[in-house]
Amino acid sequence: MKNMQGLAKDVLVIRSTGFRTFVDPKGDLHHVTRNCRMAKIMLLNPFSEAARARAQSIPDPHVTPETFQEQIKKSIAFLKGLKAVKKEVKLKLYQETPLLKLTILDDYICIQHYQAGQDIQRMPEYVFKHDQYLGSLYIPFYQYFMTRWNDPNVPEYDLDADMLIYRDITGNEIKSERYDRQAEIASINARDHLALKHGHGYPFDRVIYPLRQNRRSFTCMEERFKNVW
Repeated sequence: MKNMQGLAKDVLVIRSTGFRTFVDPKGDLHHVTRNCRMAKIMLLNPFSEAARARAQSIPDPHVTPETFQEQIKKSIAFLKGLKAVKKEVKLKLYQETPLLKLTILDDYICIQHYQAGQDIQRMPEYVFKHDQYLGSLYIPFYQYFMTRWNDPNVPEYDLDADMLIYRDITGNEIKSERYDRQAEIASINARDHLALKHGHGYPFDRVIYPLRQNRRSFTCMEERFKNVW
């Protein structure tokens, strides 16, 4: 269904790493993204605390914060390859804990829930069709994606220049920063957290937070959609 619906059409995607979606030749959107008209993709910032927490919550010894970062980097490299052959691809990196694995393909939306401590492959997938039925969840989930995509706190990743671009709600650029600066900041914070773990004290003045964090606690999925229903 996904290959058929995504052919020469726009594809809107939210993933955590995107590795099993894009990079793996058997991934459900590997061929779709190669043959779509335009792709808007949101991935977890590999250097965020949310990425580390998500990796640590999965009870698989092969899943670590380091492998999680590497998978996201490979997804970015895959998208760079598409951009290099003139495919229209836009990427944004979000900071929050993943909530939904979401794919919008024309008149269909496919959704899985990122439950803490569970591999997403074990979670059921729900499909909603865009129709005239008033009870359809297609519209609120579509609005959810657009709300996330247009959030000025979620930077666009410039696939040509390796820069993070922040824009206001009208699309005008507010500021930009080097993507590798995020890696430097993550390295400093990881080293300081390690020092704390081994009882060397906590160097508060050295902890750096590259982006403003959304610290609100969401106790259930419905609260995430209160602004789009």
